[in-house]
This record gives sequence, structure tokens and C-alpha cells, in this order.
Amino acid sequence: MGLDAFKRLTRMTSQLAENLSTIQPTGPVIGADFGVASLKLLQVTPTEPPQMIAAHQIDTPLELRNNDSARINWQLEHLPRAIKQGGFKGRRVACAIPASQMYVRHLQLPKAEGDSLSALVAGSLAAELQCDPNALAVRNVEVAPVGNAGKVEQICMATARELVVRLMTGMKSAKIEPVGMHSEFHAVIKAFEFAQRRASDQNHSTLYMDMGATSTKIAIAHDARLVFCRKIDLGGWHLDHAVASALTLDLGEARRRRLAISDFAATQTNEQSMALLSAGMSAAGEKPAATATATITKPAAHGLHEPLEMLRDEVAMCVRYHDAMFPAMKVDRMVFLGGEARHRALCQHLAKSLRLSAQLADPLARVGRTGTEPSSGVDIKEAQPGWTVALGLCLTPTDL
Repeated sequence: MGLDAFKRLTRMTSQLAENLSTIQPTGPVIGADFGVASLKLLQVTPTEPPQMIAAHQIDTPLELRNNDSARINWQLEHLPRAIKQGGFKGRRVACAIPASQMYVRHLQLPKAEGDSLSALVAGSLAAELQCDPNALAVRNVEVAPVGNAGKVEQICMATARELVVRLMTGMKSAKIEPVGMHSEFHAVIKAFEFAQRRASDQNHSTLYMDMGATSTKIAIAHDARLVFCRKIDLGGWHLDHAVASALTLDLGEARRRRLAISDFAATQTNEQSMALLSAGMSAAGEKPAATATATITKPAAHGLHEPLEMLRDEVAMCVRYHDAMFPAMKVDRMVFLGGEARHRALCQHLAKSLRLSAQLADPLARVGRTGTEPSSGVDIKEAQPGWTVALGLCLTPTDL
């Protein structure tokens, strides 16, 4: 071999090695939950049950939690470093449209299919939002026919197309491959789909109550089929502000005081009880590990009476709407999830006031782990109801 040929071979070998070094292993999908309080990243194996690969949480600065645009920009900026340092395999990401940026409506629309239905949904939502239909990215879920009127109940969801472009562009510019984009409602249902395989969990109407920092998301499912969803603009941030106003405290101290409430200063006792599963719905046929004596409380001293009544009334209206549409499949149980669900007393209070049996979900309970998996910013040894959306994204089929 001549010297020139050897040099050319050396250059080709070096270039090939450089190219191979930039190729990322495919790896399972990473679920990215752009929540108000934090950005959560989770990766599990696509097995049954799933096995933990890595988890990473970055808390949102307090000053950005009430500024959706600035918060999302900040989270996108920190996303590539989090994936690089979090121990994840590959860069394929499925994300959820933040609920704060999604408009959800139940509409009864004439029967249509394909592009005609999409145009009808976009036109209806654009008329309500007073915007150009082309400015919206819409999805719909068919629920059920409505009487003999030739109409169908549809769950219609819309978000600004600009936001979708911003998320896609932000991920691609960070050399991350976006492979899925879903609503938080669909991710929640997917996270608990496994439970519907048990005979004891079939033919039930389950209300999933996702309590977050600035909103509460309601999803009602028949087995694993979404039939109702709604976003309520009331979350932990509003409760903290109510306490701060009533007791003249700064927001941080007000939150500490609220989370310290163990029974909301109960003044009356009720013999009904609520079962909270410390391990969520992880084991087939598993019964509640413990029950807590139910109490009807009067939290007026902390300024919480009015916001809790408002939240209770909003959820009750969701239940009534569903039960009127499906009188033979009335809601018979509820599952608490989301970061605010870690406040056990709050869950108990709401479950008793709604008179529904309830469970506190821990979506990571069924995810296998050795204890050596990288998990920054989160203690996976504790119940983590706030990780439901991230897990559901890992399990949802890619759609991009």
C-alpha cells in the first residue's frame, strides 16, 4: 500500500470513528413532563412490568411558576443537560402539552370522519376562543352518540400551534428527537392501563384527580377508555395564597403551614373511611394497607374553606355531567395523583366531601428497580404521585 493510500485510509477511519461517536443508541422513549413546579424526565424499559432506567427532576424557580412562556423556555434550555447528566439511554423524547396551555371542551357535534371532523372541531373551538382555526393544533376523542339527534359527544382539545412548534424546535435544536406529543389526560390513563387487566378493575368508572401547582386535572375513564376530562384552574398555589392572606404570612411559610395540617382541624366525625394505598394500584387484588378515620373538617381558620368548597363543587359537577351521560356506569371510585396529592389530609377531605372511595396513586410502585438507577432530584423510595404523566408518556405509543 502506498503512502497516499495509507493516509486516505487513515482519514476515512478517523472520520468513521467520529461519526460513530455522535450516533446515540436508540433506547426506550424518555417521558418529559413540563410541569409547573418541575420538569420531570423518566425512562423505563418497554417490558411488563417496566424496569427503571433513569429519573431526573429539575424544580422550576419560584419566580417562573406563574409565567408559562418563561417557564417553558427555561425548561427547554435545561432539557439537554438534564438528559445528558441523568443517565438516560438515547435521546428519543415524548412530551406532554402542559395542561396550563391546553383548552378542553366537551362538544356535541354532527357525525363526521377524518379531515371533516378535524375541521369541525377546529372551527368550533376557534369560534369559542375567537381565533383563526389554523392557529390551533387540535385533537378529539369520540365518547358516545347523543340520543337520536345524529350527534356524537366529543372531547375536544386545542393548544396554540405556536407552542407545538416551540416545543419541537426547542428539542430539535438541543439534538433531541421528539417522537411523541400527548395530552396529560391521555398520559394519565395510559399509566394506569395495566390495572384494567384485572377482573376486579373492569367495568368501573374511575375518576383520576391530578392535583398540581396551579390547576387540577380531572379525567374519567371506563376501564382504560377516556370518556371525560376537564381542567380546573385551582391548585396548590391558590391554596397557599389563601392561607397567606388569612394568616398574613409569606407564601413559603403559608405553604409549610398548609402541608402541616393533618386533619384540617376536624370538628365532626364521620364513620366512613378512605383507604389510601401506600403502593398505589401495583399488586393485583391487593387490599388497602391502611384506613384512616374520616372526618368532616372546617378549615376556615386557615382561609381554606372557600377554595376547597370551590374545588369540591367543580369536581362534583364533573361527576354529575358524566353520570347523566352514562347512568349505568356512574363514577364509583377516584384516584388521587399529582404533586399536591402528597398532602394526605387534603385527599381525605376531598374524598369524604365527594363521598367516593379513593386511592392515593404511586405510579412508580410497579416499576422494577435495583436501587442503583440514577435518580436526581427525586427520592424514588417514597411514593411519587406526581410522576404519573411522565410514566404514561414512556408507555404511550409514539405519534410523530
